[in-house]
Formats: sequence, structure tokens, C-alpha cells
Amino acid sequence: MLHSVTLEFDDADRLRAAVEHLWNKLGFTGELGVEPRGKGGWRLEVIAEREIRAATLEKLGGRVVET
Repeated sequence: MLHSVTLEFDDADRLRAAVEHLWNKLGFTGELGVEPRGKGGWRLEVIAEREIRAATLEKLGGRVVET
């Protein structure tokens, strides 16, 4: 079963840090989709092979907009 969540970030540096955290620190397996938002900022869609804990989402630093 796949788990998905969408986060929004105000700047690219925070987005990059979140992606690095997922890949390098957590050994993330799944898919990531990144796209710019129209008003500035970025959207990160995470499709994970295992559930992502609420504490992990908080560490990523974005705003959860969809689970």
C-alpha cells in the first residue's frame, strides 16, 4: 500500500533540505514530485512505500496541504 502527502514550502532551500532529509537520512523509498507554485514557493508530493509519521512531517518543515 502506498502513502501520499503533499507539502508546501516558501523557498527552494527548505524544499531541498526536506528532500535531502528524506533520501539521505531516512532512506526514503517511493516517489517525489516537485513543482513550483504560482505565487512563489514550492509543492512537494511524496508517495511513500511506508507510512510517514507526523513527527517526520514536522521535521521536513513544510505545510501539509493534502494527505
